[in-house]
Amino acid sequence: VLVRKEQPRPLLIECLFYQYAHSKDEHIQKDSLKEIKPLLQNNLRSPGWDLSDNVERATKDGHPYPDFLDKLARVISEEIDIQELDNFKPWQDA
Repeated sequence: VLVRKEQPRPLLIECLFYQYAHSKDEHIQKDSLKEIKPLLQNNLRSPGWDLSDNVERATKDGHPYPDFLDKLARVISEEIDIQELDNFKPWQDA
């Protein structure tokens, strides 16, 4: 993965989200999500961090899972519960 492990934890999850949202490489997307999932499961969040512009841009650029991306962003920013992700295939596969 392209993100450095030494970054502060909230910054790490944000950078991994950006990779997942904006990379055109399916492997980078999958690897990013595989790193995001345990961080979120261990209650790492970026409360109040607005990722909506990134969701909008990634959706316009053709992200394959725009609804999931929106929910993921909202979990990271602590707007919704992590269980909201359970029904999405990318989350199940991560």
